[in-house]
Amino acid sequence: MDIFFKKDDNAFKMRTACIIKWGNKILLAYDDSNSYRYLPGGKVEFGEKIFDAIKREIKEELKVDLKELKEKFIDETFYFSKFSNSNVHEVCFYFEGKIEPIEQMQNSKFTLVENGRNLYFEWVNIEDLNNIDFRPKNVLKHINRSGSGLFFTSQKDN
Repeated sequence: MDIFFKKDDNAFKMRTACIIKWGNKILLAYDDSNSYRYLPGGKVEFGEKIFDAIKREIKEELKVDLKELKEKFIDETFYFSKFSNSNVHEVCFYFEGKIEPIEQMQNSKFTLVENGRNLYFEWVNIEDLNNIDFRPKNVLKHINRSGSGLFFTSQKDN
């Protein structure tokens, strides 16, 4: 069971996401319910460790294993979701990891299916990130942050 609570018009969601780079490109995802781009990942399940959650999500979505996984930052975001028709309070644990792209993934854009749902992926030049509709926006400035140590960010959309 996913960590996602909804009461009336409000919801809380805990998720994980992964920064996956390949050369000077970064892997972004989107789906049929929205056109904006986001980092691959998904909801944490009850009783699941966040490291296990991101490994599971990447395996489910991309059908590959994550390697050299390290924690990057925690982000808190507030937004309205058309998909759940609610005001969402989301806490996301961001990681950086590596994958061995299978042949299909070496194309600039590719589609995979998870539980009957199309997931679209694309490799985007890192320097082009500010020119696309990426969410949450406040995460962009931290994607290339170097150094160690976990830190926290927060953003509230109006």
